[in-house]
Amino acid sequence: MGRSPEKPGVAAGAKFIAASTFGAFFFFFPINDGGAWKIPLGFLTDAITARLRPALDEAAVALVIFSAVATLACKIAGKQRIESAEIDRLFNPDWLWVLLRVLGAATIAAIYWRFGPDWIHSEAVGGVVMNDLAVVLIVLFFVAGLVLPFLTDYGLMEFIGALASRSFRRVFTVPGRSAVDAAASWIGSGTVGVLITLKQYEQGYYSVREAAVIATNFSITSTAFCYVIAKLLNVEHLFIQYYGVVVAASLTCAVILPRLPPLSLKRDDYFGGAPAPGASEEFAAGLSAGYRLAAARAAAAPTLGRTMKDAAVNVLDIWFGLLPCVIFIATMALALASYTPLFDYLALPFRSLLELVGLPEARAAAPAMVIGFADMFLPAIVGQSIASEETRFFIAVVTVGQLIYMSEIGILILRSAIPVNFLDLVLIFLLRTLVVLPFAFAGARLVT
Repeated sequence: MGRSPEKPGVAAGAKFIAASTFGAFFFFFPINDGGAWKIPLGFLTDAITARLRPALDEAAVALVIFSAVATLACKIAGKQRIESAEIDRLFNPDWLWVLLRVLGAATIAAIYWRFGPDWIHSEAVGGVVMNDLAVVLIVLFFVAGLVLPFLTDYGLMEFIGALASRSFRRVFTVPGRSAVDAAASWIGSGTVGVLITLKQYEQGYYSVREAAVIATNFSITSTAFCYVIAKLLNVEHLFIQYYGVVVAASLTCAVILPRLPPLSLKRDDYFGGAPAPGASEEFAAGLSAGYRLAAARAAAAPTLGRTMKDAAVNVLDIWFGLLPCVIFIATMALALASYTPLFDYLALPFRSLLELVGLPEARAAAPAMVIGFADMFLPAIVGQSIASEETRFFIAVVTVGQLIYMSEIGILILRSAIPVNFLDLVLIFLLRTLVVLPFAFAGARLVT
């Protein structure tokens, strides 16, 4: 039975509308930038990147090295000597993450100052990591992190939940508020979708199972990235058809995977032991109920100053915690892909399958089926030289549908409080690949 919230005050309603409209505009509203359509998040990210580009390489190096140095200093000092909760959160992770931060610092130093083996600072490895990954993530997470609370803390989740709860619960086995996570991913960024999910989980609005399902099924690659993949693989002239296949495949994954292990085995326990008030209840349906729930959440939201302080800490946590891991993992994966046959061997089962269904150039396409687990750019890079348009279209669909990229989404999930381990991510990646393959093959065969 749905909740029946009391009628909200005018101030609470205005707070919900103003904050949520700003957040929704920033992440979802398309604007024209010189003939290209972008969302304000993308527009501002591009503008800041272009303006600060000469300094962003140095900023990336400084952030990653400072992260390693500060983390080692905190570990040596001991937890008992850390007086600030924020410092403890930023620089006192488990030892695995300490190691990754140190390895990330060593890697980015070798890339920037061009020492060590030639492959690490080559254009195919270090150049891609520095220019296409590190500098983009610095700006994207800064901008998104500061605006994200306007989507999560002022009632928009509750409002959309009231409208979508019944259908999302029935079809995808998750609460209706997860529609915001999905929308933020599709239109903004998959990593932004994960951040929304993680925050909702830590606040007690998703159970372990729900958060795991949402993070691994609704944090879909954005429309902008879909176009980048299509362009890299030279199928951008088929973008409408390609995007339609991606949507169909991704929705099918979101229906099937929550009902299979490992996701179906996750428990409906909550972070901290108990759900947030009303989190386990179904939303009352309708616009009126949604508005009342949203206004009630807005009325209880922290002050703008407190919200911005928390957002700034979240940005620093990503810069100091995620960026070093991304640098190290992406560099190693690109090196393995460029200089060893490892991914060729791992792809042998897929090669047999692709040859069986008659995909042109199956041997060349097979490594793209597994290499995306390391980094989302790699399948497109591997598939660029393939002559068959059908096969390039096929790779473009599979790349986006697989979703679990360790250099970004995967490492973000592993660093989170959601109890999803590395083996879970491997199994989910393989299951998503198997579900997406028929869509990719049928779409490629019919469209090209």
